[in-house]
Amino acid sequence: MPLTLYLIALFVGAPLVLFSALGGDADTDVDLDVDADVDPDADADLEVDAGGLASWLPFARVRFWIFALFLVGLLGTTLTLAGELGAPLVAAVAFGVGAPLAMIGERAVRAIKNASTSAATSPSDFVGAQGVVLLPVGPAQVGQIRVRVRGREIDLEARLDSDIEAPIATHESVLVYELTGDGVALVQPLPRG
Repeated sequence: MPLTLYLIALFVGAPLVLFSALGGDADTDVDLDVDADVDPDADADLEVDAGGLASWLPFARVRFWIFALFLVGLLGTTLTLAGELGAPLVAAVAFGVGAPLAMIGERAVRAIKNASTSAATSPSDFVGAQGVVLLPVGPAQVGQIRVRVRGREIDLEARLDSDIEAPIATHESVLVYELTGDGVALVQPLPRG
């Protein structure tokens, strides 16, 4: 029975790793909005951006699960067919080695992807770019926006110029007019019309 599970993991994970290696993007960000009413006088909003969560929780990324399926399936199948170890030890080695290797692989691919993105763009590429607010941006509140530059969607921290007093809500469109030395986009709201 365990060999069947390892083979399924291998045959599901291998094509996904191949697809990812040939240019498919197995990366995803998850945005979750939750509204909670405690009583008629109190209203609370909670926003969770799994992109930030994924920086320290690699298993929150789809790429990790693709690598884990492939590696656990490959190790489990190989060790089971070798016949030298019992099923509990094969499972311990397959998961104990496969999961950390999947974490390392996911972080390596993310680092390479981020390095190639930053090498391909310059601060001047962001000036004039239109973006969408992911996390609200206010005069005293650094938020987050997503812009499309050189064919790639890039998330940036954003803040408003001190002359603008009204905050910009989630899903509103903004215009980047400067990118600071530390990579924060200075934005202004796009006029509706």
